[in-house]
Amino acid sequence: MPAIAEVFTELRESDGLLRVLSDWTRIVGARSRGILFPYKLDKRKKTLRIAVPNAMVRSQYEPLAALIVEKMAKVCPGSGVEHLVFSVEPRFFKRHKSVARPRPGIEPEPGTVTGKKEYLVAQGLSPERAEVLARIAARLERRRHAAE
Repeated sequence: MPAIAEVFTELRESDGLLRVLSDWTRIVGARSRGILFPYKLDKRKKTLRIAVPNAMVRSQYEPLAALIVEKMAKVCPGSGVEHLVFSVEPRFFKRHKSVARPRPGIEPEPGTVTGKKEYLVAQGLSPERAEVLARIAARLERRRHAAE
């Protein structure tokens, strides 16, 4: 049975899109790889379709298409890509939920949070989780006292 690395190497050599995907960070850089996602390679038209999350990103990167194609030719020769098409495809990107901000008046006192956090850390929780749980416990306690 062939090793997974051998199978991947064979697939990578035969499939142009897989080759581009495996070298994508080297082509566009670490900062851009999160907002540019190559998803379809048309070998006949020599076109690579790249998904972007919104029209603003598309308008920023369309002028750079020639540079990306040039870099692609250097990093993965033989990919055959001569044109890029940027399309707005938000389904390819993870949506981040906004973090709820605490309402005024229910922020716990720092001393109560510190004591609860130290107790939770002593019980074996990581300091980060202990901090979150301590804040939650202190807020609940403060709400209980306010309701009484």
